[in-house]
Amino acid sequence: MHFYLLLLITLGAIFFTHPFLRFPYDMWDHLFAIDDFNISQVPGARDIWHAFWRHFFALLSIEQEQILLRARIIHTIQTLLSFFAVYLFSKVLIRHIFTHIDHLTLRYMAYWSTLIWFTIFATFSVFYHHIWILWYSVNYQITLPLFWYILALTIIILFEPISWKIKLFYGLQIILISRFILQAHSMEYLYYLMYLAVLLLLYSRELFPLFKK
Repeated sequence: MHFYLLLLITLGAIFFTHPFLRFPYDMWDHLFAIDDFNISQVPGARDIWHAFWRHFFALLSIEQEQILLRARIIHTIQTLLSFFAVYLFSKVLIRHIFTHIDHLTLRYMAYWSTLIWFTIFATFSVFYHHIWILWYSVNYQITLPLFWYILALTIIILFEPISWKIKLFYGLQIILISRFILQAHSMEYLYYLMYLAVLLLLYSRELFPLFKK
């Protein structure tokens, strides 16, 4: 019960947090580029993120004049997605490190790990020092939390006893999200490949029968 209360308070705080919109930082460039990508300084291949939000706002009939509403929607959705991705990765990793941990303690540890990531992982730029989510919540660099998400799914597929249908479902997610990461901000995919290589080296004997099958 206490865990869900803490989680609810945190998500409420996230929802009521405003995106960092000081001019002339990158978030304005991204918001303008959603409607006219030609004015953006972002490489053309990364239009995949802007195209998604372009179609999303067109579907909801949210015009460019409502740019602050757009920023709030992107900020809220990507913050919640980031929270879920980091929480899932933390939970998966912790339950593989502490194999005899009870479920409630596991959730508490994953929750606090996620909260620490959100409050400490930060960047300084020009005059401002902000946590990651304030700099990048209105940005295609949502690819970083997505990297944690597909890494969590990879660990589940490789090391947890789940059905082949679930493995296929997770595998399809990894493929689709990998496609997005590679186009939107490919640096994060290099992290994924590095972690994957380490896992394959450390557990080559255990994984060989799986790949053989």
